[in-house]
Amino acid sequence: MKRFRVLALAVFALLLSQGLIGTASYSSTDIPAEVKSLALKTEMAPDKIFELVNKVEATLKDPALPEAVKKSSVSAILVFHAVEAGFGIKYMKGDGLINFEGGRKEAPVTLKSWSAGAQIGGSAQWGAGLVLDLKTEADFGGDYRGEVKAATAADTTTKGGVLLANDKGQKIFFITFGRGFSAGVSKAKLTITPGW
Repeated sequence: MKRFRVLALAVFALLLSQGLIGTASYSSTDIPAEVKSLALKTEMAPDKIFELVNKVEATLKDPALPEAVKKSSVSAILVFHAVEAGFGIKYMKGDGLINFEGGRKEAPVTLKSWSAGAQIGGSAQWGAGLVLDLKTEADFGGDYRGEVKAATAADTTTKGGVLLANDKGQKIFFITFGRGFSAGVSKAKLTITPGW
């Protein structure tokens, strides 16, 4: 009997470590509704909510969606508003709310980033972040890095999203749009600080 319990615990630990059990996930049909719900809680303007939800839906249906996103589970969703400005080096600061599937809801987060490269301008940004393959809430937050290729002119933004990862291999896929003028290709570092 003792051997059976040891074997059962070993199998459970293996499945958990592989993400095959114990990790709740939002379905692709749940994500837009969750984004809308969180955006309403952040008091985002109705036209921005409409645009953000439409962009999330379109991005998730796009055949060019990165394989890393297609093959991952969405463990949490965050919605945020931020402002960015700079020439050569850009800085961004914002705040938002995050929901964890099966966990904490409407939890506050702050976002700060800098990016360096061929870029210019400033803009207001609204966005959603899909947190991929997160094992526990405690693993969320810290520094995420990646390459950003984006352009904003007036009220339009290039399609697609940005995939950032931390040193532990935890990833967030950001879908954003902006107002203002901003363009560039750069290496970015984003720091997310949970407010709990």
